[in-house]
Amino acid sequence: MITEQTKDIVKKISEFLLIYFTLTLLNLSIESFTLSISLVQTRVLFSLILLGLFNLNLKERIYASLVIFVGLIFYVFLNIDDLSIEFILVGLVFFMPLLTDKGIFEKINLKFILLSVLLLTFYLQQFYLSKEVISWDISTYLSMGQDINRGNIPFESQYSLKAVLCFYIFSLIDLLSNGDYRIVKILNDIPLLILIVIMFFTTQLKLKKVNTVSSILLYSSILFIDYYGATAYTEHFTLIPIAIAFYLIERNKESNYLLIGVLFSLSTLINHGSAVLFFSALVFVIFNRKDQVIKFLLGFSIPHLGFLFFYYINELLSVYLIANLQIPLNYTSLPLSEKIDDMYFGYRGFFIGLSNFNTMVFAAVVLAIVLILLHSNILKKTTYSIDRFSSINYFLIGCVIHLFIVGHAPVRHNFFIYFFCLCLVNINENLSRRLVLPVVLIASLSVLTNHYDKPYENIQKFESLEDTYLFYRAAESLKTYHNADSSSTILALNSQLILYYLDIPNSSYVNHPAMIFVEEVNVFDNPNNQTEEDVFSELLLANPDFVICPESSFTFCRDIAGYNLIDGYLGIFKKTLN
Repeated sequence: MITEQTKDIVKKISEFLLIYFTLTLLNLSIESFTLSISLVQTRVLFSLILLGLFNLNLKERIYASLVIFVGLIFYVFLNIDDLSIEFILVGLVFFMPLLTDKGIFEKINLKFILLSVLLLTFYLQQFYLSKEVISWDISTYLSMGQDINRGNIPFESQYSLKAVLCFYIFSLIDLLSNGDYRIVKILNDIPLLILIVIMFFTTQLKLKKVNTVSSILLYSSILFIDYYGATAYTEHFTLIPIAIAFYLIERNKESNYLLIGVLFSLSTLINHGSAVLFFSALVFVIFNRKDQVIKFLLGFSIPHLGFLFFYYINELLSVYLIANLQIPLNYTSLPLSEKIDDMYFGYRGFFIGLSNFNTMVFAAVVLAIVLILLHSNILKKTTYSIDRFSSINYFLIGCVIHLFIVGHAPVRHNFFIYFFCLCLVNINENLSRRLVLPVVLIASLSVLTNHYDKPYENIQKFESLEDTYLFYRAAESLKTYHNADSSSTILALNSQLILYYLDIPNSSYVNHPAMIFVEEVNVFDNPNNQTEEDVFSELLLANPDFVICPESSFTFCRDIAGYNLIDGYLGIFKKTLN
């Protein structure tokens, strides 16, 4: 018979091994430092100390923390000239038992935690200020936004595979930034901060303080990965109305479903792929709020009908329908087997990417997944619960279907990541306090430890950052040495950011470099064009002043009749004088 003493010994050994394993993961997640916890004996010692701290009562934890704090202060004075980042990291780890104590945690103001997470997120996002291009998407969106500010409407003279509101958003960003790309990058951090705020208030609906903090910290850590949150992906802008709608659905049964329908409509007018989440919400409403279906559908219809009428009176209705229905449907029409493979490699890539980015963040995500599944009610009938979100399973299934339809590109995981982090609410609050929160806190600390210096450096060098941007320098060279201005014409098969810097539209109607030669997208070309070179020859008929066509991307750009190569690296050609 197993005695209580034996159970207690087994429990303590399990806790020790868990702490030791966490410290090992922390050691693996820290880059460019040789930590003292790299030594096995040090990890054993630290694990024993932390185990002892976790098993003290509150009063004893406070005394122990004060002793540790005094010791750290003495360490600072004695090693002020050789103070390493490890000191801060390990020091904060030793305060974890105090920070996660129920009595202490309940006294912490959640608004202060939210503000801290927002400041941390905004600060870390400045890591990417010095990186001019993370994705060509933002370059294309900015170019499309500029075209609106020239007096055109989306799809009138330029096309990219996104819905109409996306380009109005970037036209506003272009106006607010006044052509300063550094300001553009800062403005594009705002959607991330808004999503964290919405997640905060949404998780607060379930009155689980610890789970709320775990959710927003884990979400912030994942968003630091460049292909999820480092640039202005339309998924972030699209998620804002979806996240607000989800909050309204979960807030109470009397929510305004007309407004919720409008919000989902706005999301689909930013990103076509979010239509899948609209259908997820529709299924939820049909099964759980039957009396609200008409209002929901009416709300969804109003913005779409408004834009249909707007394009009708501008005699561009057929172009609008092709751009928003025919092309998106053609572009996603892959064979079933390819879609299954695509989705498999997408999820596999998600976990590989996390492990490559940061071992502790990867461990936090895996831990969260395991605990969420253990507390899952997927197979149970969905009813209102004070502890769970009643509609979240519908949205999670919608996110999976979304990836199946649109493909595995990392940015497309953003919908799933948001709702996954919301699922942390499902975990038992005591388990979340003792296990999830410490792991997530350490993961966030490791992200900060690895990347704290670059944002500070970029902020310090803010005024001179533009001079380090390759495409900015290329645009300045075109203006200075080749008399390029807003009246010039440019055919850009690549490097669309140069178009933005010069405030010049693309001579190609299809603007995005990845879409110009895609048959399903470029339906406006001569149907007799059989090859990329045929399409290129047709585009040259516009006789542009400059052509951006790097040979590394297109072999037919080795030599262009009637043009001189003026930048071999970027593949910029200038029309010869007759």
